[in-house]
Amino acid sequence: MIEPAGWDDWFDFNPSMGMGGVEQFKSSFGAVPYACRAVRRTSMVEKMLGTAGNWARKSGERQRLQ
Repeated sequence: MIEPAGWDDWFDFNPSMGMGGVEQFKSSFGAVPYACRAVRRTSMVEKMLGTAGNWARKSGERQRLQ
């Protein structure tokens, strides 16, 4: 049994990714789904690499269409 965490009294089990076994495991602790916002911080390098990947992907799509 897990004792209360203190002032919060909640635990973050992280996403289950729709896996039934994981969801069952979590529910065995009395866990219930809770919707919340997710924040993702990306560095300038990650943004540049993502943009370059998008350009390359779009370029490949254009070549296939011609």
